[in-house]
Amino acid sequence: MAFKDLETKRSLRKKYRDSKDQLKYTQKSLASTEQERDIANSRLEKTKAKLNKLTALYVAERAKNAELIRKLKAYESSEPETIGFECVGVEK
Repeated sequence: MAFKDLETKRSLRKKYRDSKDQLKYTQKSLASTEQERDIANSRLEKTKAKLNKLTALYVAERAKNAELIRKLKAYESSEPETIGFECVGVEK
């Protein structure tokens, strides 16, 4: 009766082959996952570079707009006599 509980060489070999196959599958899956991770990291780095470039453009445009607003306020606050407008072709 004690021998019924022991596994045979055949069943042990089968378990070994199954474990070996499972290990190969897991290794391939891991390699694939690592490859996908590397691709995602590459895309992330490209996106970060684009974002930095857009941020720099945004800051430059804000500075330009601030300068235009300052000039516009300077024109609006100046007295009308200092800005020379000439009416042409007006008849009474």
